[in-house]
Amino acid sequence: MKITISPFNIDNMSESFQFLLDTFQISFGDDKSKWPNDLGNYSFEKFNEAIIKILKNDPEAIFSVWDGNRLIGQIELKTSWKESNCGYVSLFYLLPEYRKRGVGILMEKYSMSVFKKKGLLKARLTVSELNLSGIKFYEKNGWKHLGPDPECPMGLTMEKEL
Repeated sequence: MKITISPFNIDNMSESFQFLLDTFQISFGDDKSKWPNDLGNYSFEKFNEAIIKILKNDPEAIFSVWDGNRLIGQIELKTSWKESNCGYVSLFYLLPEYRKRGVGILMEKYSMSVFKKKGLLKARLTVSELNLSGIKFYEKNGWKHLGPDPECPMGLTMEKEL
C-alpha cells in the first residue's frame, strides 16, 4: 500500500457520492425510507452543489485518500463550527477492504493535524449507534462519548482533545 492524502478534486465527485451513500447505509441501515432527514432521497445534484459550496468556503475542508492511483476514501472537516475552538469531522470514509489495516489511523491523525494547524483545541464527530466498528475505532483512538446528538437520530457525539 502507498497511502496518500490530498485535497479533494471535483473530478472525483461521482466516487465521493458513492462513499457518502455507503456511509448512510452503514449509519442507518439498508432501508432508505428509514434514513433521517430525507437522506434516502439525497441526489447527486444536491451533493454536487453542497460540495462546491463547502470548497468555496474552505478549500481545505475535504480530502481524498489514495492507495497509489486508486481513490479509497474521503475526509470532510469543518474548521469553523459552533464552537470557536472546536473542529468537526463530517465524514471519515474508507472502502471496506482498507478498513482495519491502519489507514483509518492515518486519516484520523491527518485530520487532527489540520485542526491543530488552525489553532483548534478539540474535535467532535457524530457516529451512528449502529456503526459499532466505528465507535470502537474512535474509542481506541482517544475519542470520548458526550452522549446522543440531538440533531441526528441514532447519532452519538464524540470528542477528542487535540
